[in-house]
Amino acid sequence: MNVDVIIVGAGPTGLTLATELRLAGVSTVVLERLNEQSGQSKALGLQPRTAELLESRGLLDGVIDRAIQRVPAGHFAGIQLDFRAWDTPHPYMIGIPQSLVTKRLVGKGQLAEMP
Repeated sequence: MNVDVIIVGAGPTGLTLATELRLAGVSTVVLERLNEQSGQSKALGLQPRTAELLESRGLLDGVIDRAIQRVPAGHFAGIQLDFRAWDTPHPYMIGIPQSLVTKRLVGKGQLAEMP
């Protein structure tokens, strides 16, 4: 197999990276240990920049429709963050299970619809 980039892990980060690289003309393959999605979530929120990226690819509506809540503040490394002060169209964290975001991103070079 001859590819430019090998991505290990088919979670939201790996799938998003693969899609972005493919859009840029980079050949990729995603390696995943599991045969199918577990349905478990390791995370429960998307940060404002992630919302911007999903929106730029036409994927945010499907995510926001399934969101549990929108939270205007958060933290990073113990530092409190107020997303309302950021220059972003999405000044909030989107509360949504990782498993639902992964379902939104699954596909062969395409992004699948959420059930």
